[in-house]
Amino acid sequence: MFSSNDGFNLCESCGSEFEDFVRISTNHGTSELFWQKEAWRKLWSAWVDYQEALKAFKDSPEFQKLSKELED
Repeated sequence: MFSSNDGFNLCESCGSEFEDFVRISTNHGTSELFWQKEAWRKLWSAWVDYQEALKAFKDSPEFQKLSKELED
């Protein structure tokens, strides 16, 4: 199991891909691997955005209220 500094838990293979994505995105670099091109970067970027949106919703007061109502 891979755990990123961002709090994402991924399998080893996906963790390696995520580390590549972070490195390439941070350094505005390129990869020698043929699949790590623009579509691949867009995929990982969208996945990170989705994860951040889920966390924001989960942490929102509205979701907290809903969770408490469902517990009762």
